[in-house]
Amino acid sequence: MRSDVREVYKILLLACSRFPKDVNVSRERLKRAMMKNSGLTDELEIRKSVERGMYVAGEIEGMAALHKYRVLKSRYKST
Repeated sequence: MRSDVREVYKILLLACSRFPKDVNVSRERLKRAMMKNSGLTDELEIRKSVERGMYVAGEIEGMAALHKYRVLKSRYKST
């Protein structure tokens, strides 16, 4: 279970680095969120948090891809 949480943290940290906003702000928010859930002891609750973290990582990746697409589209706009 502990390795799953660590893996989610690493994935989210990598996803935050690709996010178009400030990296330090994203890292601090991630750290606060992980520390908020550090007291969980029930295995089911931990599993739910891990799944929610994986979902959020996917959403962040999608937002980063959308931002990249919009930037490229605006730069190569044909008129």
